[in-house]
Amino acid sequence: MFEGEGKLLNLEVLQLWELPELESIGISFPCLQTLKIWNCPKMKQIEEILECTKGNLKTLWIAGDISLKTLYTSEFINLRTLKVESCLTLSNVSSSSLPPANIENMDIRYCEKLQTLFADSNSADYELRCLKKLHLEDLPMLESIGAALPPLEDLFVMDCEGLKI
Repeated sequence: MFEGEGKLLNLEVLQLWELPELESIGISFPCLQTLKIWNCPKMKQIEEILECTKGNLKTLWIAGDISLKTLYTSEFINLRTLKVESCLTLSNVSSSSLPPANIENMDIRYCEKLQTLFADSNSADYELRCLKKLHLEDLPMLESIGAALPPLEDLFVMDCEGLKI
């Protein structure tokens, strides 16, 4: 996708907006701290980008028309903020056995097929110990978070009829 790849090695913020033909990136960003993707309908996976961040990724924001069923399968130790909005094909946020250990803010809304946040984790054994803010809205299929919640500073849950907290 990019010419002059060497110049992008120090890139910390990548925003991909309304790229209807984009299927993949094909380049690594080892210093990437923030990734925002909005309305890239042919993108079916973002794992290649996430795996190359070498644990530096702090903010992941995905919204709009994108063909993902899961966001990631790896463990992200430094991820602090996760925002997912209007991803109509998403069924879970992660299929990793461990949810992000240092996540502080999660805002997930308008994902009609989302069933669980963390598919392969055992909620009885794992707590999102750093989580401070959780916003879940209009997730009609959501049944579980997949991890225990600590006491939160801010909890907002609306139109998530199947969720038991």
